[in-house]
Amino acid sequence: MVYNQRMIEYYRGRIAAGDKSANWALLGFQIAAPIALKKMQRDQEHDADAQGMLLMARAGYHPDYIFALHHLLLMNGGEQSKFSAFFSDHPRWETRDQRSERSYAEALAEYDRLWPQAATSPGGNPPVVVFFTGQPHSKENKETGTADIQIPLYCRNAQNPIHIAILFQKDKHPIPAADPNFADDKGHLVFSSKAKCLEKSENTPILLQVPAGAVSDHDRKVHATVLVGNDAALIGESKSFDVHFPKPKRP
Repeated sequence: MVYNQRMIEYYRGRIAAGDKSANWALLGFQIAAPIALKKMQRDQEHDADAQGMLLMARAGYHPDYIFALHHLLLMNGGEQSKFSAFFSDHPRWETRDQRSERSYAEALAEYDRLWPQAATSPGGNPPVVVFFTGQPHSKENKETGTADIQIPLYCRNAQNPIHIAILFQKDKHPIPAADPNFADDKGHLVFSSKAKCLEKSENTPILLQVPAGAVSDHDRKVHATVLVGNDAALIGESKSFDVHFPKPKRP
């Protein structure tokens, strides 16, 4: 901030001395300086994430607690757009995940060295974390009469199958289920399933087939969101994506 103020005073001095080009230089500096400051603040947050992850590991908390926290804050507060993040002092959660991953190996090695038995560490066993590696997408399957939804994700620390729930909306409102087998307690369409969540090295999209008969004819084009949970809590949420159901086969 002191540097910025001195530069502004410098350009104003040049303007007072009759330098006409200094007006444009001052304008450019006043526009660029706040953006550069926000970039520096975002970089500082990334550095804090890396240092915090290492300190947590030494204190007996698995590095995956950082990612679990990121995902919890993302689900509760939402993600800012790339454009708004350009002017923000806080990086996007997706970006924080990517940059924190670079420091993960070092923190994990430190954790494993100091706490070879995770269960006896202050943080206990590491949390289950889920990472979406892309946008879920849907395809009409007229042969089977289903909307085939592929969910690209992988997990860390998942010993048991994860719970997946797909929520459907139209015009920002939940749609009613045409089949009570796929209705929640309010009658809204929810497709639930369990699936084995693979590690990153063996990542294969999860395929779920939602019967066309689960929706009425006027609700065949909808939006959907995937929620992922374990036995204890909700641990992940996808971005919204389009789903087109084929016309159900009539007997």
